[in-house]
Amino acid sequence: GIVEASPGEKLYRFRTQCRQRLESYFEVPLAGVGKLANGPEPFSYELVVLDEDPKVKKLLNRSFFITATDGKIRDNVTPLGFKVDFEPLRPFRTNVELVLNRRSGGRWRFSLFVSADPPPVDDIIRIQAMINRTTSVSFKLTNHHKNPACFQARLTEDSAYQFTVFPTSGILEPLGEDGTTFIISFTPSEYGRALFAKLIIETEEMQWSYEIQGTHPEYIAPTGTSRLTTQPKFEPQPSAKTQKHRQ
Repeated sequence: GIVEASPGEKLYRFRTQCRQRLESYFEVPLAGVGKLANGPEPFSYELVVLDEDPKVKKLLNRSFFITATDGKIRDNVTPLGFKVDFEPLRPFRTNVELVLNRRSGGRWRFSLFVSADPPPVDDIIRIQAMINRTTSVSFKLTNHHKNPACFQARLTEDSAYQFTVFPTSGILEPLGEDGTTFIISFTPSEYGRALFAKLIIETEEMQWSYEIQGTHPEYIAPTGTSRLTTQPKFEPQPSAKTQKHRQ
């Protein structure tokens, strides 16, 4: 069988935000490689995704690439260098093994941790509705390339229950078309502070997110006006006869 070196203790970490490209470089030492009697020796390498979820494997295979800077082991001292090109479109995180195989025998494993963080929200949607009445707003969205794609739409668990989204699944029209229509509805049940929700729309390759803010018109208490009027007071004036009597 192939002689396999003990796994290295170092964990190589690669992290970026979705839609942001990460270009990096790392080196791995080849413990116990020994002397190369016949000069530089070729090697092969592969990435093994440890996560059993096939969706995670697809996301990694589409977005995370490594390339050896030299295709040969030159000596027993110089580490092997690899360039990293990581440009994710959907959030995920997973553990990966970089497996190196020496042509004449020998195998090394190195642990990698790859993380794609959620992107900033694509837009903020503001809705105002009267208490116990529903107001809806709509917007259109197309896929990020010129092919249609199946989508799932959902509100995150921490979203206020007064919001709903429709549709929750379907086909997202391709880039260049009019776009698939999404409707957000808001039905406030009581006066108070603003309510919030987060909408996530996902295809197999891409994710969009929207912050939703729901408010209601400011409540103004009714003010009544009194119909009671106050009559002006008049001081009684003495009559002409009284004035003559007093003289």
